Order: sequence, then C-alpha cells, then structure tokens
Amino acid sequence: MVYFLDPAGNILELIARHSLTTTFEPPFGPEHLLCVSEIGVVTEDVDATAQTLVGVGLAEYRGPGSDTFNAIGNEQGLCIVVRRGRVWFPETGRPAVFAPLDMLVSVVPDGPRYQLVDMPPQVRPAGHS
Repeated sequence: MVYFLDPAGNILELIARHSLTTTFEPPFGPEHLLCVSEIGVVTEDVDATAQTLVGVGLAEYRGPGSDTFNAIGNEQGLCIVVRRGRVWFPETGRPAVFAPLDMLVSVVPDGPRYQLVDMPPQVRPAGHS
C-alpha cells in the first residue's frame, strides 16, 4: 500500500487486492489499475448510513463495523463509512470532513443503480431527484 495526498489534500491509497484476478505483465503502468476500490463516506451516523447501503443490496465487508467505522461492499467497490471527525487511517492526523459526494452504486452488472448523494449521505434510485 502507498498513501499520498492529491492536490486538494485528500488522502489516496494505491492498494493491491490480491483476491482480484487479473493478468499482469510487468512493467506496471496506469493501464493495470482495475477499479476505485474504496471511497470514504463521511456521516454523523455510521450505522444509519451503513444500513441504508445494505438496504440496496450491499453487504457489510468482513462483518459488522463500529459506531465510527464500517466498510460496506466488496473489494471491487467499498464504501468506507466513517463518523465525521474520525482520524483517517493510517494515523494521518486528518479528521474526516463532509465533502461533496455523488456516486452510483450497483450490486450486479446491468442491475438497478442507486445514487449516493448529499451530506449526510442519502441513497436513492439513480436518475431521480
């Protein structure tokens, strides 16, 4: 894993997911990046936000979380749900803050799509206001 900051100061992580199958021929380049594996979702109520995501068909990743952290989804798409103010891992000293968020969530290819929007996060069918 490699952690770094983008120009806006957001924490980014380059992670190898060894459980995902891929064909790889060195040297490593941008074409070998498979997906955005994790995105931080900041909320005041981790459990309520996690249950909303579970309600559209996602699952808790590796079991239930806590009142400050829960990972929802799978290694091809995880929502890292954290309570506002929690320091991001690894110990960066940077607290989680609300930021604009708009992402599409789909449990299966070509299945129903949901949009995660607003602060605090809300889930609604994609394409609906």
